[in-house]
Amino acid sequence: MHLPTLIDTYTSTHEQRGDTHHVYRGGTFQDLYGFSQEVPESFEEVEEWGDGQYRAVWVSHPDLATITYVEGDVIVTVHAVEASWIEELAYATTFYEEH
Repeated sequence: MHLPTLIDTYTSTHEQRGDTHHVYRGGTFQDLYGFSQEVPESFEEVEEWGDGQYRAVWVSHPDLATITYVEGDVIVTVHAVEASWIEELAYATTFYEEH
């Protein structure tokens, strides 16, 4: 599946945050394993940020995007500029180390 198709399929709301990025939110009734089969090949799972069968996070440098699955909730963040994507990754690293 390609990123635009994943966004169309699994998200229902869209929030633009300035000129730097877009946040799409939605959900699925699939379990983590089923959803992970839909994640585009350009994304790599960051296993340290996961939480067993409940949470997984994938990142894609070519797409400047992240996909987060938490108990059926899906959040896709797509950045227009690399600097804001790098800021998100730094924030996520700190956040997931604490949780």
